[in-house]
Amino acid sequence: MNVCAVRLAELFAERLEYAPFKTDGLAQDVRIARDLGAPLVHCLSEQPKRTWLLVDGINHINLDESALELLRRLCLAIDGGECPNVSLFLVGLDPAVLGSQFTRFMLIDRVGRPQRQDIEDYLKAFADSVGTPRPPVEFAKVAGELDGLLPAAPDHVHWHEFHEALATKCAEIGKERAS
Repeated sequence: MNVCAVRLAELFAERLEYAPFKTDGLAQDVRIARDLGAPLVHCLSEQPKRTWLLVDGINHINLDESALELLRRLCLAIDGGECPNVSLFLVGLDPAVLGSQFTRFMLIDRVGRPQRQDIEDYLKAFADSVGTPRPPVEFAKVAGELDGLLPAAPDHVHWHEFHEALATKCAEIGKERAS
């Protein structure tokens, strides 16, 4: 899928419930990014509450130069304090695509498979948060079952199955509190 600045801005506007941004369809990529970047940054600068813009799967699309320029503008605006309540997360984006000047403020977080103990700790914390603590043996058993769903290098299907099973277990824990 190819994505240009216009489409990227439309997606941001749609998600943030802003009016669509307008641009000259004959403009050059840099001008399109500038024309769309200014109103988008202005809208984001007026966010009254802490807002996380999380763009996931960005590695599965082809960003043209105008879209990259728009992302650069957003990165600079957020880093420069123009949008004080906004954090931008570009999940899957290779920072080198934006250019070396952006690596100074882009944190890279490599996500990996959780350990069995991480899963168990999460279940304990969840149960505590809903007021249904359980015996440690039960947490260990459930964590072992969930851990078995993820191979050493999980793909999207494995993550989906794991997430569904984890959500089901958490719903069961939450129902115990309701009864």
